[in-house]
Order: sequence, then structure tokens, then C-alpha cells
Amino acid sequence: TDELRARLLSILDTLPSPKTCLHGDLHIGNIITDGTADYWIDLGNFAWGCPEWDFSMIYFISHYVTPDKTDMLFHLSPDVLRAHWSLLVKDYYGFETDSQVKEYEKGLMKFVALKLIYNVCKRNDGGGEPSPRLEAMTNALISGATSDDAF
Repeated sequence: TDELRARLLSILDTLPSPKTCLHGDLHIGNIITDGTADYWIDLGNFAWGCPEWDFSMIYFISHYVTPDKTDMLFHLSPDVLRAHWSLLVKDYYGFETDSQVKEYEKGLMKFVALKLIYNVCKRNDGGGEPSPRLEAMTNALISGATSDDAF
């Protein structure tokens, strides 16, 4: 809707400047290993930006994707993906406690909302209107709701 679009665009204006290279579609399925070296694959969305864009993808997959889809895509349960998320974010930022992770997640939600809408629109060639459920979820994420909160 026009209202949601305006809200999302205003958030884009507040985001930090780019800091690092981004994978663009970062999740556990796009990192492979041969046992001696790790490889990043599927670099079609490689870009420059804040790491929260990549972390928003990992967070979304590990917290919102249904068990049947995580099994089909990654052969992993959401619990395993959430454990991966926790280890990754703690290591990357040097967090030592779960409360530090939870505080970071609150700030990450605006990125999750933007990434969610971007991915939906990308699949629909930039057209179409979000469903009422998607719009409600996006508004909740923008407001700082995390996966621990009810939408």
C-alpha cells in the first residue's frame, strides 16, 4: 500500500552507510566446504552495504520459515538454523550473552522487514500488492517486534 511504501522508504533514509561486502542471499545453503576450504556460492546478489542486510536474511530463514520448507531447502530444522544464527551473530559481533543477541535482534527487525518486502516484490517482478498478513507482519517488524512476539 502507499502508506507501507512511504514508511519503508523513510526507513531506508535512516540506515547507515555501506561498510562491507555483502553476499546478498546469505544463508547456510550458500556456504559449502570440501573439508579443507569454505566456499561462498550463488553470488548473484553480491553488493556493498551494512552487514545487517545479510544478517536479516539469516534471521528471517532461521526464525520465520516453516519446518517443512527449512527441511526441503536445507535439510535442517528451524531449531538447528536458530542455533546457527546464535553462534554466527555472537562470533561476528563478539557478543557474549543471549541478551546482547536479543538487543541486536530488535534493531535488525527493520532490515528484516525491508528484506522480506524486497524478496516478495522481486519474485513478482516488482509488482503486486502485499497480502494483509504480509503487510501486518512488515508493520510489526518495523515497529521492532521479534520472532518472540506475536504478530
